Amino acid sequence: MSDRPSLPLEACDCHTHVFEAADDFPFAHPPSYAPPYAPAEMHRAMLEANALSRGVIVQPTPYGTDPEVMLRALRLAGGRLRGVGVATRDTDAATLADMKAGGIIALRFVENRLPDGSPYLGAVALDELFEIAPVMRDLGWHAETWAPLSTVIASSAKLEKTGLPIVLDHMGGFNVDHGLAHAEFQRLLAMVREGLVWVKLVVCRRVPSGSDFEILRPFHDALIEANSDRMLWGTDWPFVRMEKPPEAGTLLDLFQQWTGDAALRHRILVDNPRSRYGFD
Repeated sequence: MSDRPSLPLEACDCHTHVFEAADDFPFAHPPSYAPPYAPAEMHRAMLEANALSRGVIVQPTPYGTDPEVMLRALRLAGGRLRGVGVATRDTDAATLADMKAGGIIALRFVENRLPDGSPYLGAVALDELFEIAPVMRDLGWHAETWAPLSTVIASSAKLEKTGLPIVLDHMGGFNVDHGLAHAEFQRLLAMVREGLVWVKLVVCRRVPSGSDFEILRPFHDALIEANSDRMLWGTDWPFVRMEKPPEAGTLLDLFQQWTGDAALRHRILVDNPRSRYGFD
């Protein structure tokens, strides 16, 4: 770990994944990528190595709607983690209740595609969100989406009508090549200002693998300026589908450098995750 400003107590990585050995926890679907071995124990070690007290695990698509790997990690964490699971309109009430009791507090919906245009096997699309939203409201859950920004904007009215808090993965899915002034990014900023969405400041999916992250600095700053109360930070550890994955500590250093005000860092790393993910 590099010499970085001291992290506030209870700092949270809001976007991580866990993969257990396939022999012990078989995948529900053939993986659309080569899953790494990144079990709960390695996840805990990554957080501790970077002085991160809390974390959020997001269900990877190879497990589909099977929550067992996530629930195991949440049990071992003793309250330090929360989970973002996957379910469909057909998921039974008992399974949803077990997910909530185990520390899952949101569901994820995916509209991004693989490079060949095919969907990720095991992903659940936004159409399902609009059907399951009443059940999610009853459970006190929110929705997380991984989608191109154009899709988010096209669906924004329907998303608002769900009555659910909406968290956008990977900085909202904008195209960096379009620039800050592009109408889509400006609409994202407006949604953030109005408090309609939360945004995860996860930089590693917005540029090609191995690229210089500095190109994202203006977008990062604009999102925080729009409404810092709706910003969350995460790494995307263990960085699947990346030829040159970054280190979690490098991404944390970058956030610290770009977000120089200690009170602002505390808000994004501690206060906002506490509010959104229900940490005690």
